[in-house]
Amino acid sequence: MAELAQTYRPPFDAIRLPTEDSPFLHLCWMLHNQCNHRCTYCSEVNWGGSHRWLKLEDATNFVERALSHYTDRRVLVSFTGGEPTLWPEFGPFVEWLAQRGVLIGMTTNATKPRIFFEKYAKYFDWISFSYHPEFTRSPRFLENVLEASKHTQTTIRVMMPDDDALWKKSMNFIQEAEALDKSGSYASNVRCEAVPIALGFGTAYTRPTPYSVEREEFLRAPTRSFKSAGIEKESKSPLSSIGFSHLESPERFEPIDTSTLISRNQTDFRGWSCDIGLEQLFIDQTGTISRAGCRVGGKLGHISKRDLNFPTTPIRCVKAYCHCITDILTSKRSPAWEQKNNGIHIGRVDKFKHHAALLGHDFLEKLQIWKEAEAELKKSNQPRSWRSRKEWGLYASANLFVFATLFTKGAFIGLAGRAHTLATRIFWSRPLRKPFYFARFQYYKRILRRAPPTTPGRWS
Repeated sequence: MAELAQTYRPPFDAIRLPTEDSPFLHLCWMLHNQCNHRCTYCSEVNWGGSHRWLKLEDATNFVERALSHYTDRRVLVSFTGGEPTLWPEFGPFVEWLAQRGVLIGMTTNATKPRIFFEKYAKYFDWISFSYHPEFTRSPRFLENVLEASKHTQTTIRVMMPDDDALWKKSMNFIQEAEALDKSGSYASNVRCEAVPIALGFGTAYTRPTPYSVEREEFLRAPTRSFKSAGIEKESKSPLSSIGFSHLESPERFEPIDTSTLISRNQTDFRGWSCDIGLEQLFIDQTGTISRAGCRVGGKLGHISKRDLNFPTTPIRCVKAYCHCITDILTSKRSPAWEQKNNGIHIGRVDKFKHHAALLGHDFLEKLQIWKEAEAELKKSNQPRSWRSRKEWGLYASANLFVFATLFTKGAFIGLAGRAHTLATRIFWSRPLRKPFYFARFQYYKRILRRAPPTTPGRWS
């Protein structure tokens, strides 16, 4: 059974914009699920290529609808994938957004030639380069980082898999990036972040990777800042303004370091009021619109259809582990913060429903983790060993859940079969079939003027 890493509450009580800042809308856009990498820690949902390319017309029409609806706020569009730059219409779409005054961000694996970043980096408010040790070639990657640092705010996100060989490769790359800093190669400030791997990335059941004590200690300070030229590219993105506040001193406002929160598993926001759907919308590879990448709150519509209902109220979080930076950088408030600052509290009935929802979601999440661990255990042919009572309880409850599901399904099939048999017998009973055979007898005898066919029963 795979050991589960512990998640913790954040060391603050609210995530919010400064009071003087105007609201914004962040469109986090997974353009497609095409990717030229096949990382083992990434779900096939992100690179399988099972969906067609997005139509440029659908994309521009949707952005126009969002701009016309959210007239009181700034709009930021950030691209992810798959690898977003593989979309044939990516360049024209970026230029169109820039002409409309929309802020643009992107996460990329930097496999495009340098000429691409020479042409398009100037349109971006920020670019985040993801280093994947299984596939990334360091020379081209760093060449593109150096080019982008001339035009926009640049971040290097180094994936840190728990595999020894891949961990070592990522560590060597960080040393290469630091060497460029010492030689004065960067045109402006560049952030470098060591990123812990989220198990189940790309699915609804994400959870933190359990690292060794030594590696956890390294990941506790994941952010480095390279200041070769001493020039800082300022971001216009509202995400750069978001910070956190404490309950004891609400007026105190401090910048939030999402990388540190994620690396320390301090992203358990269950029960908090979250503004996903108000400050953020997520568009997946099929064009389906949700409140956020965590999919909490369900679907809202599709970019090619007109029946899209933009959310008007926040939602209660039910996720034990929030691993996505864009989801974290959305205004959130703990119940204690709401009660103190706004006089809002969860009523007795609402609290019961809320805790019931948390229990159900948490159980399904643990059940999914248990299924994956059982599959890995069967592949390795290792004997099962119980590490704790919780593990045994999870095993027993999961089996009970599976048994109850199968029993219910079997009972339903059995009852349906009985009902079908009864209906058949009633239909073919003598009182019902008698008029049918009599009509057929008269048809043959009086109209066709010939002997009727042999039939069972009275008319044979």
